[in-house]
Amino acid sequence: MSSHGQKTDGLQPVYSTVAPVHTTRAMIDAQLEEIDREERVEKDNSKLKGVNSKITTVDMESIKEFDITSMERNSVILVVASRRSGKTHITQHILEQYHKKKPFDAVFLFSKTNSGFEKSIPQTYRFKTLDMLQNIVDTQIKVKKHNKKAKKKDMVTSNIAIVLDDYVGSGGLTAEMRKNPILNKLAVNGRHLDFGGRSNVMVFMLSQIYTGISPQIRLNADYVFTTKLSAKKERENIIQGFLSLESGRQGLANSYGVFDNIVNEKDFQFIVINTTAQNKTKFSDYTFKLVAPPKLEDIRLVGDSDDWKHNNLDIYF
Repeated sequence: MSSHGQKTDGLQPVYSTVAPVHTTRAMIDAQLEEIDREERVEKDNSKLKGVNSKITTVDMESIKEFDITSMERNSVILVVASRRSGKTHITQHILEQYHKKKPFDAVFLFSKTNSGFEKSIPQTYRFKTLDMLQNIVDTQIKVKKHNKKAKKKDMVTSNIAIVLDDYVGSGGLTAEMRKNPILNKLAVNGRHLDFGGRSNVMVFMLSQIYTGISPQIRLNADYVFTTKLSAKKERENIIQGFLSLESGRQGLANSYGVFDNIVNEKDFQFIVINTTAQNKTKFSDYTFKLVAPPKLEDIRLVGDSDDWKHNNLDIYF
């Protein structure tokens, strides 16, 4: 290339006219930065083997951290991960951060083991079976009916969260999780329990097995949080069901690349998929990442002083 930037030997000039040294240096630095960015993008997509390289690659740097408080109060959230992969840990982190900005009036835990959330949910709000679930839903219905008739000053607020922790899998209530009519109704019609933003139900379903959750619930989930999965088929089902942006071999390959890059970037990092996002033209429109800090804040999400004073957790086996 000549000093005036004419095209030489088929190379594209960095600049086309004589410019001050500081301007030229800035332009060269900018182009070097862009080249470096392109190389990182190419590296991120190196796992996409056997595909046409002319098809646009995936820019992993556009995938942002997930804003927990952006979720609607009536969201249905699936948290799917293998054993000891941080399902409970990240769910507590989500609850804590959400509660700080948009407080819950109550948080209920349904767990066959009664483990996890020990410093956030007292025993009075913990249940081994789903028997109490109907009563909770009935209460929300009563609150809605009351608020529809009441004056604003007399309205009652009952925005709650329900956490169903590992009700599927080995030793779990697989059939109940898949067939329980209340769970299916919550997924499909739970948003209709609200009136005036005062009787929402946010549902978290934690599971080691994605296919253990009923198809009806899966299709009505608003968010899917997942990370490294030990079962190849589980990973495949989630990617094909929620992550694929384009059909065809290349589109699927891109989706696998995005999934693997996010979950392998950091230990215990989750990919977050907003299944209801509109006008999706690129992965960053509906795909995010989230990793919880090693130490949680252990915020008390629910319960009064008596609940915590006499908080003796039951042992389930």
